[in-house]
Amino acid sequence: MRRAIWLGVAAAVLACGAAAWRVALPAGATQARADWEKRWITPLDPNVCTTEPGQTSRFIDDAAEHALRVAGGVLDIAIDAATGRAQGTWTLHGVQAPWGWLHLEAPPGFTLRAARARQASLATEARGGHIAVALDACAREQCDVALDFITEIGAPGRWLPAERLLPRLGLDGDRVLRDPAERARHGLPGFVTLPDHLAAVALAGVAPAGAWRWQARVRQGASTTVSNGQTGGALDFVLSTSHEGADALAAEAQAMHACVAARMGDAPQLETVAYAPEPASARLSAGTLWLPPALRDDPALRRAEMARAIALRHVADAGRLRQTRGAQWLASGLPGAVGLLCATEHEAPAAAQALLQRASAQATQALQAQAGEVGAVAFAAFDGWVRDYAPLAALDPVRRMGAAQIQTLLAELGGGVRIQYALSAALGTPRATLALSMPLATDLRTGAGGRLEGERWRWQQGGWKRLTAFDQGWALAESADGALWLDAWPGYERDFADNLASPPPFPSSHLAGARP
Repeated sequence: MRRAIWLGVAAAVLACGAAAWRVALPAGATQARADWEKRWITPLDPNVCTTEPGQTSRFIDDAAEHALRVAGGVLDIAIDAATGRAQGTWTLHGVQAPWGWLHLEAPPGFTLRAARARQASLATEARGGHIAVALDACAREQCDVALDFITEIGAPGRWLPAERLLPRLGLDGDRVLRDPAERARHGLPGFVTLPDHLAAVALAGVAPAGAWRWQARVRQGASTTVSNGQTGGALDFVLSTSHEGADALAAEAQAMHACVAARMGDAPQLETVAYAPEPASARLSAGTLWLPPALRDDPALRRAEMARAIALRHVADAGRLRQTRGAQWLASGLPGAVGLLCATEHEAPAAAQALLQRASAQATQALQAQAGEVGAVAFAAFDGWVRDYAPLAALDPVRRMGAAQIQTLLAELGGGVRIQYALSAALGTPRATLALSMPLATDLRTGAGGRLEGERWRWQQGGWKRLTAFDQGWALAESADGALWLDAWPGYERDFADNLASPPPFPSSHLAGARP
């Protein structure tokens, strides 16, 4: 019999749902989101939900609610700069959706003109930016589906990422209401259920990993620019009619690429580095590493962002990941930690301290700003507080992992192993559980005689609850003048100001080894 798992005061986040946590939403948005959830998400009973070995499958369920597999496809799109209109056909190959629906999360201005399969029109249901295409008889037969569309993009400008032009395939779990009062007001259960792995949108791209090809034509006056691309990963690209090259940063980017490859066993192709006007963070799309202008005069953060973007592309494509429960650690924690480790690899302790102190301040600010919605990492919104918290909390788990371990982790995920099983094999079950559960924090410092000491906390019911004291530390950056010490625990350091220590040796019982 399946049953819920509880770890002390926190629900086991490896289970299927999570208790609701308060989150502020714009007025008028909750009704639409509640209607969407009632229509497309079947609530799970927390008392009959578990991931205990022997009681649940180690592998992803191909027949889970709203599961979607797609082999790849072809995009043909034309953009008229004068009218600000894009139109085209997106053909999806080998579509399998046993529940009968192809779900599209549409961008602003998107209109699905027609959906076709086997030369027959398909019925659609559209509401609030969500479009569901009824696949009828071809749902289980790997049919090809053609989507004819128009997207009103306004003035195209210089920056058109795929998600501005195309809908994301799958269900967006961030639509699910998390405010307990709002859930009750709309008649929703208090226990939150998120889309299953194969039902969710891709982790980094508009469509899950597959054999994708695209051709885009951008007409500006009498001239037309044509761009082509292909990938075996998630469908992700950027159309840029004008951008500033960053050739001077090529060596720096290649150094970060080499570091990512050394730590992870491989890295995606990197051809060009360029500055783009819009992205808030670095992004590797179709071989181009796009950097926000804010990184021009911030070399330490720039290197961290370069490595993070390269690592994220590798994690998303090699692991064939989607935005489902537990993938937050893989989307933000693993690549974010690799980025920080690569950026500080050859830095003096004081320089590493300055970078991490800024990261810690951002994490603290994010947790405070969203205190009402903070819950288990495995159920956090992908674009919320977890983006700032997870990279710091993942530093200790990631530095323990060798390249072969990360390769095995991503190979298992890409082969359909559930996230909780793959992470448990890579980190050990206790650490995997901590990584995906409620946020953890630490405050490490050097005490009398250079002895390491500190405290640890877990987030609980809207605030920090003190746990056991510090027991082991490790040096992130070392030099003849000293070292920057961190707690050997999967929590984020709340203040790096007192983590620098001079050369005197510390008791061996307080030191933790480096990567095996």
